[in-house]
Amino acid sequence: MTTFDSRYRTLNDAQRQAVDHIDGPLLVIAGPGTGKTELLSMRAANILKQTDTLPENILCLTFTDSGANAMRERLADIIGPEAYKVAIHTFHSFGTEVINQNNEYFYRGAHFEPADELHSYEILRGIFDELDYDHPLASKMSDTYTHLDDTYRVISELKQAGLTSDELLHIISTNEECLDTVESSLSTIFADKINLKMLTPLAEIAQRTAALERPELPKAITPLVNVLALSLAHMYDEATVLSKTTPITAWRNQWMEKDEYGTFVFKDRKRHLKLRATASIYFAYLSRMEHAALYDYDDMILNVVHGMETHAGLRFNLQEKYHYIMVDEFQDTNLAQLRILFDLTDSVDPDEQPNIMAVGDDDQAIYSFQGADVNNIHRFRAQYPSHTSIVLTDNYRSTPEVLGVSRDLITQGEGRLETTMDIDKALVPHLASGAEVKLTQFSAIEDERAWVAEQVNTLIARGTKASDIAILARQHRELIAMLPHLYQ
Repeated sequence: MTTFDSRYRTLNDAQRQAVDHIDGPLLVIAGPGTGKTELLSMRAANILKQTDTLPENILCLTFTDSGANAMRERLADIIGPEAYKVAIHTFHSFGTEVINQNNEYFYRGAHFEPADELHSYEILRGIFDELDYDHPLASKMSDTYTHLDDTYRVISELKQAGLTSDELLHIISTNEECLDTVESSLSTIFADKINLKMLTPLAEIAQRTAALERPELPKAITPLVNVLALSLAHMYDEATVLSKTTPITAWRNQWMEKDEYGTFVFKDRKRHLKLRATASIYFAYLSRMEHAALYDYDDMILNVVHGMETHAGLRFNLQEKYHYIMVDEFQDTNLAQLRILFDLTDSVDPDEQPNIMAVGDDDQAIYSFQGADVNNIHRFRAQYPSHTSIVLTDNYRSTPEVLGVSRDLITQGEGRLETTMDIDKALVPHLASGAEVKLTQFSAIEDERAWVAEQVNTLIARGTKASDIAILARQHRELIAMLPHLYQ
């Protein structure tokens, strides 16, 4: 019996189904501890076993070097040295390799150097120094530009969405056209005190919005008309069911505000004004970075997106090279990374189904600070409507007590896949009981930190090594705030 056969026998039914699903788009919802690495490695091995595909024609993408190394080591255990020919990358190492191997499509063939954050910041400040005094973002407090930090962050977010300055301006223009169509009608309705009689004209506006022509936007960008029409429809349904005006008020407060004349207008108007002002700075920043032969961290993805979408030859060559694509931690992809996947699987033949598998779980999204968007799971479903969905629920990592408390907490979130996809993600434990889990709540964060410090002190006093105690927090700044309590 081969290594593959013996490991295949240990897979559960859902894992085996995913490993056997070789052709066509596949979405795997995989909770923590459900054997994703084994699944990805076994599926790559099965593709090589069942097809004539070469190892270098398989592309596996993940988010960390450690994740990529773990996948390669696992695959090597199964198929041997051939595993080192499979293209296993983080998104950024993939972007770097594409640029290095296809240099003629990037930077006019010139060699560029990475820029550190300080250098990038200095280039941006130089642009601010040249702004006209009446530029919307040119204001200063003492010797500091008020909007410089925000602009630096927005530029990073635009790159993580894969957008150039021209694409940003195009999106703003289409958004404004959508708002122009319905704003006056909404302003007239909300000029009166909110009441349930408003539901009829609001429903008409929702229908009119839904009927508007959808603009052509960059891949993976959702038109504002879709979002606006859907939000109006949800508001109408909720207000009708509850027979209350609360949803109407909440919708108005979310989307609209009064201008200097006391008229309700869309809040996005101010945002669009600021983004238009940012677009010119963004363009200048990209130009000066290119002139200095520099690129930053986000450019490694942005440049590949636009290289593929601008140069058909590059896109076709990459599509020809990678016949099978697998993506781990799909919930952590941002829009630019999603556009890469869409470009890699975009076919001129509408009947041709791409061989792409995405493995993700909305409850494990952690990279929102880098532009990650769990809605990409829904965008995957929309892009590949004939996809197959598989849910992994067998958990091999945690005890029943841990999984029970965790599920009680996580199910309090809104918009989870369990409701939007009508699936069951409840994890089934394969470890025996025995762990002790306590949930303690406090009215103030300082009380919580003091309690944690007290528990740590008690454990150490009883002989527990400090190195055997772990304190976990959602964000690093919360751990920094915890330190003074541990010093006492």
